[in-house]
Amino acid sequence: MTEETKTAFFEPSYFSSQVEEATRFYRSPIARKGAAIYVVAGGREECAPGYEISRRTFPFYSIEFVASGKGRLELANEKFSLSPGTIFSYGPGIEHRITTFESSPLQKHFVNFAGRAAKKTLLATRILGKVLFSSEPNQILDSFNEITRYGLSQSSCSEEILSGLVKLLTLKIADTAIRTRDIHSASFGTYQRCIRIIAERHSSLLTMSEMASRCNVDPAYLCRLFRRFGNQSPYQHLLKAKMNRAAELLLSPGAMVKEVATGLGFDDQFHFSRSFKRCFGVPPTEFVRLHQSHRKASSADKSR
Repeated sequence: MTEETKTAFFEPSYFSSQVEEATRFYRSPIARKGAAIYVVAGGREECAPGYEISRRTFPFYSIEFVASGKGRLELANEKFSLSPGTIFSYGPGIEHRITTFESSPLQKHFVNFAGRAAKKTLLATRILGKVLFSSEPNQILDSFNEITRYGLSQSSCSEEILSGLVKLLTLKIADTAIRTRDIHSASFGTYQRCIRIIAERHSSLLTMSEMASRCNVDPAYLCRLFRRFGNQSPYQHLLKAKMNRAAELLLSPGAMVKEVATGLGFDDQFHFSRSFKRCFGVPPTEFVRLHQSHRKASSADKSR
């Protein structure tokens, strides 16, 4: 088993050893008792075929997200199936049992947190003790990856950033959650297929007609699917996919704004910059500068 784990003092006993591979972090909760929300642990786990966790309670509040594989969940005396896109939450006094299918082991992400506002935040977004399904699983996965990245970081601002990321995660879950009975509908299956196609082809897609043609559906029907399951238009979804890819490319060494814009189908660099700013709050050049400053600050913290 290969495992990357960064701990403050020790690896807690609730970290499962029934994993093939994991990237996890742990931060001692002792010094942050009075905080509104503070993150204790999180990460990604590739579950072993015989994975099984059964707990009567848990010391912290937790949100878990299934990225791939299948399994079963018993949560507060109810039984659920686990599949990619499933989200569930538990905490003190909430009994739960998680198992994975032998033929398709779970890969899941988790974050454990506490604080005086932790329970209130989960109740306000109707997540605590619930099993949900996200219509935008890539957004949820991005949030978990960001939490893990800052959890492993030793930068001076990581605690505050982690607290904000947990709040953002709960809002994203609430915003993209769909009814469980819709998961098995034919229309949701079509929506998921369209999401996958757009994710794979977003660099070359430019218009609604191109998206609908590539997805083999009528443009009006594509719009209805996105209104029902995605709470946004197909073009808004495409633009977010392009901007997320742009952010990745801009952080590559030697990346040029004009080249990134052209590669994503933008003939007008100013149009690209305006779209990027609407998505991230800052223009591309400022986005790169802020990330470079953060990297320098993190390197300085580690060298002390």
